[in-house]
Amino acid sequence: MEDLIPALQRSIGQKITKLHVAFNQPAYIASMFYYAAEMQTGAIPDYYFLVDLFTAMQLPESSSDEAFQKAMIEVFESRGLISPINYNDQQFEALSKRVDDVSRLSDKTQIQSVPTFIVRGKYQVIASAHDSKQELAETIKYLLAKKS
Repeated sequence: MEDLIPALQRSIGQKITKLHVAFNQPAYIASMFYYAAEMQTGAIPDYYFLVDLFTAMQLPESSSDEAFQKAMIEVFESRGLISPINYNDQQFEALSKRVDDVSRLSDKTQIQSVPTFIVRGKYQVIASAHDSKQELAETIKYLLAKKS
């Protein structure tokens, strides 16, 4: 999906704001790592960070907890960031609050799969229901132009 976002933004002529939803336990854990990076950089994590984060999250189930922790720490430290694995209590509390806030928003929007696009705060566009990125862009442009 990370490859699609820049092309989609060009097609619709608008920036897309991302929200890493936490609709189940694995997504909640992934969102903790995502928001740890966002909070430290003050911005949406860059494409290469997200690719590395996804790769680390996809370690085989047979991998040990130590291997997972090492991979996640490396993703952060390679960019001069602190992995939430190494957070102190205050940092972890701030991160937990951010993720809980997003989790409540996920519940409110009833997002159950990703990617899902919310347009104008009320239309839910499910990418998998479209056959191409152009078709997805056309749907989003239509909803953006809709008057009410």
